[in-house]
Amino acid sequence: MGRNKILHDKKQIIDIAVIIVEEEGIEVLSARRIASELGVSSMTMYNYVSNIDEVKRELMIRGYNELFRDITQKLALKEKAQRNGVSAFIKTYAEQFYEYGAKHKNLMKFMLGEGYTKFYADAELRLFVNPLQSFYKYSKDRDYKLACRICEDMMFSELKKYINGINPLSKEEFLYQVEYCVDRVFDTGK
Repeated sequence: MGRNKILHDKKQIIDIAVIIVEEEGIEVLSARRIASELGVSSMTMYNYVSNIDEVKRELMIRGYNELFRDITQKLALKEKAQRNGVSAFIKTYAEQFYEYGAKHKNLMKFMLGEGYTKFYADAELRLFVNPLQSFYKYSKDRDYKLACRICEDMMFSELKKYINGINPLSKEEFLYQVEYCVDRVFDTGK
């Protein structure tokens, strides 16, 4: 393949990286592979990204941006009384995360696996990989913080099992588990 194409921006690199990951998994993602798909040299690609970790970080950002856009849209459609508070957010988050994972399995495997581990401390991704932090960050109530962490851990654990084919829960089963957890740890009286 001739390597005479010109890249216009980093978005082209990320677009191809998403396609590669979606079709074949994160394991095959490399600078050489991306450059080959784009018809450019690896050196040309490095004019836009510093290394493959930057590409992976951008994959995480893109995935979470899409996910949170969907969450925001879903919450906007709910009645005002049904979209307030941590319980509503957790339930909507879980539903959208499940749907996103069903649609983008390989990207989600990366986001919940290697990407989560690698970029957990990244300032831009911190809120995404720890989504309930904004609800409890400034709370002095230990039980409230613990309730958020329990729900978050349960949700991620079940999503990882689902995405990896260990526990193929239906969406309804998964959402029932989330609702059960939320109702119990936040003691909503159900």
